[in-house]
Amino acid sequence: MKILRLNLKTKQTKVQDIPKEYLALGGRGLTSKIVLDEVELLVIH
Repeated sequence: MKILRLNLKTKQTKVQDIPKEYLALGGRGLTSKIVLDEVELLVIH
């Protein structure tokens, strides 16, 4: 399985093999795991 990454600022694309930890996931579980792993936590005081 592959992941297509799109950089909307630079208009670059990259195709990557899916990490092994994502193989058992799909749908909402997969997108939630990607967001958890890759989006920086924003703390507002």
